[in-house]
Amino acid sequence: MNSNLFSPEWISEVFSDLWSLHLTLIGCFVSVFTLLYSFIIAKKGDLKLFTEQFNRGENSPTLLQRQKFAANYIKRMRRVANFCLLLLSCSILSALGCWVGIRFLDDCTQKIVFAAVALLTSISFALVVYLCHMVLRQYFGDIRI
Repeated sequence: MNSNLFSPEWISEVFSDLWSLHLTLIGCFVSVFTLLYSFIIAKKGDLKLFTEQFNRGENSPTLLQRQKFAANYIKRMRRVANFCLLLLSCSILSALGCWVGIRFLDDCTQKIVFAAVALLTSISFALVVYLCHMVLRQYFGDIRI
């Protein structure tokens, strides 16, 4: 095994790279969450309109179908938004760990924080893959004729 692999200099370089990666991911997750949140709020407004139409006595099958679709859409988007919040939390913790690891920790403690950041990064990537799978499965189900 190469003795330079887990040297303090190597770990500092990896912390720097992970810091940049997680800052980028934080921006992406905030953007995606904000977009999903606006979709959910818009669909909740539609759902409120459907409920008002029901209260006025308009009970058409189309209205029932639109209400059911809106409720299901909100549930799916809320699930994806919750994953984005979880990913955002992992990225924030990882970025903070990288920042602290670069600036304040000694060699021994730096290795422990590096292991924690590496674990959080691995969990983040696994969650991103799962989220992509979930969204793509839903997409292909929605576009099927």
